[in-house]
Amino acid sequence: DYTGENYDVVAYLNDHENETYWVGDFDAGGLPNVMASENNTFDSSSIEIRANSKFDGALNFVAGIYMQDTDRFFGQDVMTATLMNTAAPQVGYIPGDYTHMLYDKRSESDGETSSLYFEVISDISDQTQVTAGVRYIEEEKDSYFKQPYVNPAVLGLWIPASVGQIEASQKHDDTVGELTIRHELRDDVSIYAAYKQGWKSGGFSNSGILAVLSNKVSDFTFEPEEVDGFEFGVKALLADGTLSLEAEVFSYEFEGLQVDFFNSVLWSNVTYNAGSAKTEGAEINLVYAPSAMDGLTLHGSLLFLDSGYEDFIAPCIAGQTPANGCNIAPNDVVAVPQQQLGGEDRLLAPDMSGYLGVEYEADLGQNLVFGTTINLQFKDDYSYSEFAHPYANQKAHTTLDMGMRIGSADGTWQLALIGKNLTDEYAYLFTRDVPSTGSGTGTPEGVPADGQTQANIGRTLEAVFTYRF
Repeated sequence: DYTGENYDVVAYLNDHENETYWVGDFDAGGLPNVMASENNTFDSSSIEIRANSKFDGALNFVAGIYMQDTDRFFGQDVMTATLMNTAAPQVGYIPGDYTHMLYDKRSESDGETSSLYFEVISDISDQTQVTAGVRYIEEEKDSYFKQPYVNPAVLGLWIPASVGQIEASQKHDDTVGELTIRHELRDDVSIYAAYKQGWKSGGFSNSGILAVLSNKVSDFTFEPEEVDGFEFGVKALLADGTLSLEAEVFSYEFEGLQVDFFNSVLWSNVTYNAGSAKTEGAEINLVYAPSAMDGLTLHGSLLFLDSGYEDFIAPCIAGQTPANGCNIAPNDVVAVPQQQLGGEDRLLAPDMSGYLGVEYEADLGQNLVFGTTINLQFKDDYSYSEFAHPYANQKAHTTLDMGMRIGSADGTWQLALIGKNLTDEYAYLFTRDVPSTGSGTGTPEGVPADGQTQANIGRTLEAVFTYRF
């Protein structure tokens, strides 16, 4: 940090390392026949330098530069009890016996990112402020994917590294901007309007698979995602400052929305670009601290949302028939049957959601403070499938959280009892097709795949003791 008379400068240096390992039974049958394991590491180093002015006049600025180096390694082994190769060589990324190996995958992406940004803040008057900013982003990625070992019995499905390897060099860049106007109607009420753009770089699906039906660079790469839209809102302090209100309406359009898809037939997890999607809605947040009861705070929010695809030629779910929308035949670019999802809702996008909360804190004397918090959250029904699975519909539900705490008034220590989802309400959050189930995708004889779902955590109770030195 550097603090001057007219400028402040701050620099951030960050180094991040993450390693994830797991193993699981992935055939979803009564006996563990197919096991998969994964080694996924991600390392990144970045530096950001930002300067902001502190002039007495009506014009100030913020300027900065950001640079990052990344390295992602992905390794996966899939083993089976039914296919053995006693002569299997140990050629994969982990040491061990490859007798029961079905195939071994290895992929890596090295990336370099640089970004420049500049923002101007102008006080048009004592009540009106305009902020305008622009950012330039450039990213390069070099990636490869190979399968060092494939069991000879399944060479009709998957390709070993001795036959083929995928390599990709990608470069993406864009310039995005933002314009915000704020105006104070009076000391306790302000309004704002904003136009914003966003950008997410393209990339490489390290968790894909090199299959006979999926063996081109385009099967692994995906393009950037772009978004732009408007926000209009109001912020106010009412009732002698005891009531805080924030309300806004928004509308954003996405181009190339990045969506993950698990192809259960090929055992491949890749990212696709949706043609276009739109998210719009309105939200209101309230916080009320009645002066008649010191320590009591009531808060809540309500969100109305409409979020869906406008155009998305997407892969079909396993076993989907033409009568159910799987009516776009494979072509030279995509090797699997497809469907049009325009008009369908996006994942986890209920039409209405919100929460109500109560918080109370009281001084007990003797340097002790007691507090309690109650939160009631509710969601309308929604789809928990990015691909409009006909069975992936979660009904409306409500969950209740509650906590009590006691501690020292100076914050040195605190004991808290916390209960989450006390009503033990289960709601699905995600689904995908189970590998090796379903058949006849894109044909009238299609048999739907089994579903593998993920739900929220049920009722949990915990005690937390905190001591600050």
